[in-house]
Amino acid sequence: SGSTPALTPAEVAQLFASFREDRPHDLRDRALISLMLYGFLRISAVLALRREDVDLLAGPALVQVLEKGGMLRSIPLHARAHADLVAYLAKVPRARGELLFGPLSGKRSTAPGKPMRREQVYAMIRRRVSKAGIDRVAGCHAFRTTGITRFLAQGGRIEVAAHLAGHVSLRTTQLYDRRQRDAAAAELALLSF
Repeated sequence: SGSTPALTPAEVAQLFASFREDRPHDLRDRALISLMLYGFLRISAVLALRREDVDLLAGPALVQVLEKGGMLRSIPLHARAHADLVAYLAKVPRARGELLFGPLSGKRSTAPGKPMRREQVYAMIRRRVSKAGIDRVAGCHAFRTTGITRFLAQGGRIEVAAHLAGHVSLRTTQLYDRRQRDAAAAELALLSF
């Protein structure tokens, strides 16, 4: 199994409750995290997104992502990720051709063509997790792991998780499947002497 920790549902709720609706940075960070959590996206794919890559009016709403290895694919947006993107873009509009996520200064981007760096996102996540009172180290990949792990635990099919995550092999997706480990721990707890 994979070594990246998954956040608990309570920790995810705690994190999302810490975002404010009136701050552009909060809206940007929540939308960015939502895409990793609810879309199973890698941080590199999220940071490469441009405004035209997201179709919020389609039914279902879609995001077109360029994954590692140059694979271009279109996937549906979860309702929460959709709502978070709509709220973000209402406060910080992006024109066609502009990157969705860039450094912010005040109400507009300081450099619309300049993407955020992974290091900036990692630092943001560390700050957000700490500010939310979550006593755990979490990086970008923790949200992708949390989304896939929770999807599988709630009965999602591994083939669908593999498709959404852009995994070429089911063996990769199985690294996120912690159902047997959790079931074994629950049964082991029944052991007594």
